[in-house]
Amino acid sequence: MSARVKRVLAVDDDPYILEAIKIILETNGYQATTIRNGSKTLKLAQDLQPDLILLDILLMGQDGRDICRRLKALPKTSQIPVILVSAITVGASNFHSCGAVDYIEKPFDLHHLLTRIAVFV
Repeated sequence: MSARVKRVLAVDDDPYILEAIKIILETNGYQATTIRNGSKTLKLAQDLQPDLILLDILLMGQDGRDICRRLKALPKTSQIPVILVSAITVGASNFHSCGAVDYIEKPFDLHHLLTRIAVFV
């Protein structure tokens, strides 16, 4: 019996970054779903039940850390690991305080991204 394909939900307001993440993930055996709208992330995450969420901190008009807190407060998404991704430098206490398991700074190295994802899925 083959292992189930791991699902990753990527949330970013930059369509080029989302396309790059989707290609990287799918090339490496993941099923990738992308979304640009932070406000629709909660519903999509509940419906999709991904194995991991990559979440940009600076979304148009929203803070990814607030979305992360809301994901962690919902029973259906509270156990899904969230990795924050951003061009701004965030200290460890800052990403942990919202419930995220890790933080990756943009621009990210492809190998580093895949290594960090593999730790949590």
